[in-house]
Amino acid sequence: MNKILITGGTGVVGSASIPIFLRRTKAQIVLLIRAHNADHLVTRKRELFEFLGNDIDPRDAESRLQFLAGDVTQNYLGLTATQFGDLAQGLDHIVHSAANVQLDMSMDESLRQSVSAAGNILSLQRQASGCKLEYLSTVGVNGRRQAPLTEEHISHDAGFFNTYEAGKAKAEQIIYQAQSDGLRITIHRPSMVVGHSQNGKIIHFQVFYFLLRLLSGALTRGVLPYLRPVKIDTVPSNLVADALFAAANNSESTGRIFHLSTGPESSLTIYELQSLIREVMIEHDLPCSRLRTVSPCVFRALGWASQLPVWNQKWKTRLGLLPQFLDYASHDQTFPSPNSQAFLKMHGVTWPLPRTYLKTVIDYYVRQMVPLKKAGVKSPVPC
Repeated sequence: MNKILITGGTGVVGSASIPIFLRRTKAQIVLLIRAHNADHLVTRKRELFEFLGNDIDPRDAESRLQFLAGDVTQNYLGLTATQFGDLAQGLDHIVHSAANVQLDMSMDESLRQSVSAAGNILSLQRQASGCKLEYLSTVGVNGRRQAPLTEEHISHDAGFFNTYEAGKAKAEQIIYQAQSDGLRITIHRPSMVVGHSQNGKIIHFQVFYFLLRLLSGALTRGVLPYLRPVKIDTVPSNLVADALFAAANNSESTGRIFHLSTGPESSLTIYELQSLIREVMIEHDLPCSRLRTVSPCVFRALGWASQLPVWNQKWKTRLGLLPQFLDYASHDQTFPSPNSQAFLKMHGVTWPLPRTYLKTVIDYYVRQMVPLKKAGVKSPVPC
């Protein structure tokens, strides 16, 4: 590897990938960062370096990381035609991890974030002759299908839980066609991405952490719907990053689809997650609301009521996500990955089990949240 582009470098997967590509290659690494202007780009660079901390050698990073202000949803990735051509020159690998994981986007916005972005990345790959693409998708492309998601191309009209999943499913169709056209692409479908398996570190608290707050009772003052003991598939961010590097470094990965998921045997149930978050809260002397179970119909009604003008925007968003959560938790969210695990383990990717890392992940989250709460700062968790 000589020159690598990583999109979404300030996101969960991108920020986990940067240290790995720095340590294991001598390549020049270009980070495409969304920024309003040059000053904003400098600010975002500083924030990223602060997050990465001891994970990188600052002198090595300064010499090998190039920051470009751009936007994957725009033509030429938000660059000038000259910049776009310069970026393509000598580019041999692309890691496309940029994504907007908001679940309440409009469908038009979701298509822009997923489909338009995929098309623009493919345009760059075509210009950079011989370039390999690691494309980050999601197991969410399975949507509401009851059949297990296989490690293959998929096309269905069974519906989706949210617009993010729908947009990603449509984007995959574009990627399939590009693979058929001969472009060197590997598709990676992670399940619910959480923090680093060894220390819980994560740059943004996303959907999993909203789920934790909900299960803990913190969002609803202890009132929760009755739920079946369904399983939730999780994967640590460092495993996803390791898989991206292993695939980028192996020509045999071209054309394959990797499920970066734990699978049904080892995934934890919703109630096991609930016990973990409440256990960690107690260890940190945080109050735990007494849990009271109500009919799921009550929660669906709260979701419908979110449109009433009596709620502020924070509560509108919280309540509006409740019906989605109930749908999501109506059956196991687990995704088999036997072929992916077998291939990637042969190429050095270790596959930790949720029981070995989720308490660490949750503890990191709580330790970040407690000082902010004491200082009166708004919680870093979405919603």
